[in-house]
Amino acid sequence: MKWQKGQSGNPKGRPKKGGCISDILQDLLAEKKNGTTRLRRLIEVYLKKAEDGDIDAFKALRSYIQPEPRAAQLIELNDPEPIRAIIRGGDAEPS
Repeated sequence: MKWQKGQSGNPKGRPKKGGCISDILQDLLAEKKNGTTRLRRLIEVYLKKAEDGDIDAFKALRSYIQPEPRAAQLIELNDPEPIRAIIRGGDAEPS
């Protein structure tokens, strides 16, 4: 059988593969139980552990609580000692 011009030889398209781990994880974390997502419950557990002194739980949450500064710059004033300023956000480059 010859295909007409512009007609697909595979109208249903390529079959879908199994979901990758990140897709499956996102689906599972979005599931709700009693009106709360798994992701929210997981974060609450980590937050409680961090409050109780678990340093690993704190480290896991730290970058979301207060992101690391993007760049540091030296600013020279009329003082012989330079001052190091921390620039938060943006794409500042050290000079």
